Amino acid sequence: MESKATEGDTAPDVASQSIRAEFTHGLSEVALPVNDLRTAIDFYTKVVGLVLELQSDDGAFLWTGLTGQSQRLILATRQYLARGNAAGEVGRGVEWHHVHYAFQVPREKLEKAIKHLHRSGVAVSGPARFDLMKATSFYFRDPDGHLVEFWSPDPGVQSA
Repeated sequence: MESKATEGDTAPDVASQSIRAEFTHGLSEVALPVNDLRTAIDFYTKVVGLVLELQSDDGAFLWTGLTGQSQRLILATRQYLARGNAAGEVGRGVEWHHVHYAFQVPREKLEKAIKHLHRSGVAVSGPARFDLMKATSFYFRDPDGHLVEFWSPDPGVQSA
């Protein structure tokens, strides 16, 4: 049985609610392929403001919110990912492409965040308005070409 969301459809169906309650408790990590690990670490710590957790020759883990309490961003060299070390046989030889993802930024901090990106020499596009989600976003690219978004819900809007 296939369930498709339509515009204006905001509540997940009963099956997905029970699966989420049973198995998933949030996003643990997102892995990004990078060409130069040091450049990527510098960008995500000095420009985006993430906190470095662990680092090896092939990758790094960074906290995306409160240290130890939220999701992580993994920066992994393309060579490491191509060897399949990250996902075993499933990931071996897979071509990793550009990724799009968003960081949630409280509205009262959004202007300061965008000014920081500009001061850091990052080209920013936006604002983009999403009435359906009641949010405003700005977009920029990291040094490897991934599309990063600062997503900001309207004040008073509950977000995930």
